[in-house]
Amino acid sequence: MGQAKQRGTKQEREDQARKKVESLKPASIICNYCQAEITDVHVMDTRGLLGIDGAYAGMCYCEHTTWAIAGAPEAAAELAASLEATMGHESIIDSMLRPDVADALATSAIDKAANGSR
Repeated sequence: MGQAKQRGTKQEREDQARKKVESLKPASIICNYCQAEITDVHVMDTRGLLGIDGAYAGMCYCEHTTWAIAGAPEAAAELAASLEATMGHESIIDSMLRPDVADALATSAIDKAANGSR
């Protein structure tokens, strides 16, 4: 039996992939142009893009689109360059913690504060 079939049916594997991408989706993105918080974040289709775990886009009220890309730094830079070429303006590349990592760090800090340790 092939490795893919061991992970379930095609539909089950697609559902697993969608859940993974959704789990990485940030609750908000900070606009690269006006620094406003964008809470209407959309999942972008990244099927077939090696090294990309997920990509997300939000349209700010200032009419600029900001993207968040999760994955290998080189792959994220290549996708950003492609988006830049398509959209016709320079991308601002930055980084942020994945939601699961940010939550773990916040929980750890709360636990430490509650226990009185540093």
